[in-house]
Amino acid sequence: MRARYTSYATGRIDFIEKSHAPESRHDFDRKASEKWAKESTWKGLSIVAVKGGGPEDREGVVNFVARFATGGEDYEHREIATFRKEGANWCFVDG
Repeated sequence: MRARYTSYATGRIDFIEKSHAPESRHDFDRKASEKWAKESTWKGLSIVAVKGGGPEDREGVVNFVARFATGGEDYEHREIATFRKEGANWCFVDG
């Protein structure tokens, strides 16, 4: 999750797209993600809770809050995201 947040904050949208699970890539809107990343000031990530996701796990769930500002307003994006391990890498399944 931290890598995905950092990728939004630094505009590395290729990583965001590649870290989606194959079955969820069709839902990814690259242009909207690029616009959101570019037009936002990223203010921090808080992990609220984690279930699974350890070295021996194949799945994990992350409850998080991503803080950002856009258009002069502060926002919080709250999500419970599911991840799955594909080989050595974790991929975003849904949130």
